[in-house]
Amino acid sequence: MFNEISLIKKKVESDDIYLLPLKTPTSYFPRFLYGLHNISEIKRKESGVDICHVFSPFLYFFPILNFLKKPLLYSVLSSDKTTANIAKCQNLARIIVSNNRSSNYLESKGLSNIEIIKPGINFNRIHSDKDIDFINKNRPFKIILASAPWTKNQLKSKGIMTLLRLVRSEDLQLTFVLRGHLEKEIRELITNADAEGRVEVVNRKIDVPELMKQHHAVVLLSEESAIVKAYPHSLIEGLSMGIPVIISDTIAMADMVQENGLGEVVKGISPESLSTALTKIKTHYPKYLESVSRFDLDIFSPEKFVDNTIKLYEEVLSNTK
Repeated sequence: MFNEISLIKKKVESDDIYLLPLKTPTSYFPRFLYGLHNISEIKRKESGVDICHVFSPFLYFFPILNFLKKPLLYSVLSSDKTTANIAKCQNLARIIVSNNRSSNYLESKGLSNIEIIKPGINFNRIHSDKDIDFINKNRPFKIILASAPWTKNQLKSKGIMTLLRLVRSEDLQLTFVLRGHLEKEIRELITNADAEGRVEVVNRKIDVPELMKQHHAVVLLSEESAIVKAYPHSLIEGLSMGIPVIISDTIAMADMVQENGLGEVVKGISPESLSTALTKIKTHYPKYLESVSRFDLDIFSPEKFVDNTIKLYEEVLSNTK
C-alpha cells in the first residue's frame, strides 16, 4: 500500500497517518481498535483536507471512521472475502478494488459503491530473449519466490513447506528473496527438507528484477487471499522480465494469468497441483514465453493509476457539493 500512497502524494497535496499502533502488522491486534489510539490527531488532520482515503488489505469499517465527516474512500488491496460489518461499508463514498473478482463478490453482498482501479507499479519492461534453448542449457529448472513471508504463520500459508517438499523430487532450483525476516526459520526448514544444495536464500538489498532474469519462472503461493495483494508486485515484475508466473487460485491475479496464458494456476498450496503446474510450464515453456511477451502491462502504469484516482476524487467531491 505504501507504493500506491507514495504515487498519489507526488501529485496530490496530502497527509497520511497509520491506523495500526504497532510498527509491524499483526493479526493479534483487534481491528476495531485501529486508529482509536490516535483519534485526536486523525480528527485534526481531517480538518485540513477535502477527502479521506483509507488503504487496507481487507474491507472493514473501523469504528474510528465514524468520527470522520469528509467524503471517505476505501481501497482494498487484497482479494480477501472477509467483510465484517459490511452494511456500514455502503456509507463509504467509494470502495476501490483492483479486479473483477473482488468487485463481483462485493456486489453479490449488496454493495453498489464499487470502483475498479488497477494498481500502479513501476517496472522496466525487458524484451525476453529466452527460448527453448534457455531451458535446455539452464538446468535444473529455476523458480524464484520474491514475496517473502513476514510472520511464522506464513511459512505454511505461503506454501514455503510445499515448495521445499518438491525441490528434490522435481529437479528444481529455488530462490527465496527475504526482507530481513525469518531467515533462521527458513534455513531450518531447508535443512529439515534436506534441500541445502537446491535452495538459495537472499536476505540483502538486491536488484530483484535483475535476479528474476536468471530464473525460468516466478512463484507465489497462498492458501489465504488476505495475506497478499490482488496483484502482487513480485509477479508483475516477473512478467516485466519476460518470465511466466505460478500463482495460487486464491489470489485475484490468477484470473488474468489463466485468461492470458501467462503461467499456471495452482489450487491453494497443494503439492500435487504445484507439481502439475511445473510440469506444464517446463513442457511448454516457449508457449508461455510468447504469451508473456505479448501481454500489455501498461494497464499497471503508475500514471494511469494516479490519473484514475484523481478523477475519482474529483467526481466524489463534485457529488458532495
